[in-house]
Amino acid sequence: MALPPLYSALAAGFLPDTPPETEARCDACAMVPSAGRAPGDTTLSFDPVTRCCTFYPELPNFIVGRILSEPDPAVVSGRRSVNARLRNRPLVSPLGLGRPAAHSLVYRSDPNHFGRNRTLRCPHHQDDGSCGIWAHRPAVCATWFCKYVRGRTGQQFWQSLETLLRSIEGTLAVWAATELGIDPIGLAQLLPGQRERPERGGPAAATAADMDRRAPEQAALWGRWAGRERAFFRECGRVVGSLSWDDVLGIAGPEIPILAKAARAAFERLRSRELPPRLRVGEFRVVRSDPT
Repeated sequence: MALPPLYSALAAGFLPDTPPETEARCDACAMVPSAGRAPGDTTLSFDPVTRCCTFYPELPNFIVGRILSEPDPAVVSGRRSVNARLRNRPLVSPLGLGRPAAHSLVYRSDPNHFGRNRTLRCPHHQDDGSCGIWAHRPAVCATWFCKYVRGRTGQQFWQSLETLLRSIEGTLAVWAATELGIDPIGLAQLLPGQRERPERGGPAAATAADMDRRAPEQAALWGRWAGRERAFFRECGRVVGSLSWDDVLGIAGPEIPILAKAARAAFERLRSRELPPRLRVGEFRVVRSDPT
C-alpha cells in the first residue's frame, strides 16, 4: 500500500521509497475471523464489517480541501462524507475537522472496541468496505497496519513515519490558516496546548461541557472566510499541495527535521539484512490453541 499522493511526494525528500506491507491487505483482511468463528471469540480478530476502520480521524484543513477539490468520480462518496462532517459546526475550525468527544471517550476507555464495535465505524468507511477518502487519508490511517512483513522492525519504521507525518499535518494546517488570513489570536485557541486533553490510556475525564463543546465564535474566528468555509479549505489544499519537502523544512521548526532523520534511520534498519551482533531468544506466547 502506497502513501497518499501528497505524503508520497513529501516523503521522497527524505526516503528513497516506502516498503510495501504485503501481509496487511484490505481486500483480504488477515484479522477477520475464519468462517464459523464469531469476532468475539478472540481479541485478536476484527469485525468483518468494520475491520480496522473504527478510528474517527481528525482531518487537517488541507486534506479537507484536497478531498473537496478531487475531480476523480471515485471520491464522490468520500466527498459526501466530508460534507456531512462539515455540517457538524462545533467540530469545524480553520485547522480542519475534529473528532466527537463521545467517540474519543469510548475509544480511550476501552481499547478492545478497536476493530470490533460497529458504532465506532469511521464516517468515511463505505458500505462496500472501501475507504471514501483513501487517496487523501491522514497520517494515522496511512501508516497503520495490522501485520508487518518484518515484524517489530517494520512496526517501528511506520510508527516513526506516523509521528513525522502527524507533526507535518499540524504544522502545515497552522501555516495554511495563517497564510489565508485567519486571525492568529483566534487560531491560538485551537492549538493542542490550549485544549484540555486527558492522557492516552488514562482515566476518561470528559464532562457534560466537553460533550457539548462549541467552537469559538464563528464569524470572529473565520474573518473574511465566514460563510465561505469550503472555499477556505479548498484554498488550503491548493497552497499546501504546491509545497516541496524543502518548503516544508523552511516552514517547520526544529522538530520536523529531527523526526525525518529518525524515520530515515528506522527505514535503514528496515532495509538492512545484516545480522545483529548478538542473537538472543525472543519471547513468545500461545494466544489460542484449537483442537484442529
